Amino acid sequence: MKALNIVIILLSVVCIACTTIGIMENNRVETVSFGSGGGVTGEIITYTLNRDGNIYRNGSFMKRVPKKEVNRLFGKIKAISNYRYNIPYNMYNFLEINTKGKKNEIVWGILDKKIDSRVTAIYSELKEVLDI
Repeated sequence: MKALNIVIILLSVVCIACTTIGIMENNRVETVSFGSGGGVTGEIITYTLNRDGNIYRNGSFMKRVPKKEVNRLFGKIKAISNYRYNIPYNMYNFLEINTKGKKNEIVWGILDKKIDSRVTAIYSELKEVLDI
């Protein structure tokens, strides 16, 4: 009887661990696109950072970011992955966060003061990565 209880407990722990890992994988940030658009021309410039560290500008490869930096940025981005905001104004910035389970686009006017400061801080950090 003791052996059966131990087996049941071990199986329960393994099942819970596997479920937790599956949930974490579904919430993991896969890519983030960011950029700006609007104005007189309506031009949109989009940068995309993949989990592998590659950055693309409007679909063309630009550079590779070190894995450590990608993990740091994606950790911060995950913290705002459920934040909702869509007030673009004439000229705007955006973040598009893609996880396995969903896509969330955050859009704000360039002079907007109501946007969460975490969003603008992450946006600034992503723009700085372009210059590294």
